[in-house]
Amino acid sequence: QTSDQMRAARFVDVNNTGYYADPASTSYFNDFRTNVLYDRQNTTYYWDGTNTGISMRVGDDVSIGYRATNTDDYLYFDRQAEYLFWDDSPGQFQFSDDLVVNGNLTVTGSVNGGGSNNFIKNQNSSYQAANFWISGQGRVGILYDSNNTGFYADPASTSYFNDFRASIMYDRDNTSYYANPASTSIFNDFRASIVYDRNNTSYYVNPAGNNHMRYSLYLDDSSVTSHTIIGRGDQWVSGAGKGVIQYYSSYIWPGRVDGTSGGGWNVSWYLASHASYGLYTNTGFYHAGNIWAPRMYDSNSTAYYADPASTSYFNDFRPNIIYDRNNTTYYVDPASTTKLNALVVNSCSGCVGSGNGSYIQN
Repeated sequence: QTSDQMRAARFVDVNNTGYYADPASTSYFNDFRTNVLYDRQNTTYYWDGTNTGISMRVGDDVSIGYRATNTDDYLYFDRQAEYLFWDDSPGQFQFSDDLVVNGNLTVTGSVNGGGSNNFIKNQNSSYQAANFWISGQGRVGILYDSNNTGFYADPASTSYFNDFRASIMYDRDNTSYYANPASTSIFNDFRASIVYDRNNTSYYVNPAGNNHMRYSLYLDDSSVTSHTIIGRGDQWVSGAGKGVIQYYSSYIWPGRVDGTSGGGWNVSWYLASHASYGLYTNTGFYHAGNIWAPRMYDSNSTAYYADPASTSYFNDFRPNIIYDRNNTTYYVDPASTTKLNALVVNSCSGCVGSGNGSYIQN
């Protein structure tokens, strides 16, 4: 011992030898108090319990809960008012309050939230206006609009959007079908209450009501803008004459199907309506199927007509043979033999005999 030093291999507590200081080895104290505790090899690392700045600095890892592998562990803040909690079962971290991430957050598992007041918030702005970026998968049952919950995305059911814009939308089961608003769209079954012209909504197609179109159902060439074409516009231009065309404020001109060389439309033949006749044509009419009408009149004199169910009037009727409608065994053949069941005449010129066996002589 000197005036400024005391040296010993070990300093033992006089009341309890279980406590001692062994500077070169292990020391045991019941209560050890120091202002600052430094690392002896690098004083950059220390513990200072009363420091209002950085109270502790360590070189690398800090281990909490090393005593056992199946316990819950806490890291407390603000006199234990807040904490970070490791819940060993089910094996997850919990925060006693909000978590703010200034940089990027990478999640390899799931981000789960419960309750109506839980949300992921951007600390730099309100959660309604902030951007939230997900580079991987984002999974949610329903994603609501923060300003109006009447609009939402429900991928497994029905979604409601006020304005939905996409370059191209594919069918999830068959990408051969898609909607491309700026180009061509292909649908298997397209159903709409009404389809408007995008440049002028005065023109539209309404399958269940009236349709209003300026020129044509299909128009390939601007040179026929004064025509309404039911069919292909290029058929009019090329002279193929297919479909039906109506000139502005004029008649309907049907296309030709007789294979005439040159084809094209014959504007001297037309269909129109007539106050007395209904549908009117100024040329012949050919019908490959049946025609059903109670009476068919002569166009030049309505005193002559055919009424199949009643009386018909003809000026000159010339058939090859006339059969009885109920029994075709009986008939009249003006150029050959006529067979009748009975013939009753009031007078006869050229008759031979009378009664049974009489006959008409040439």
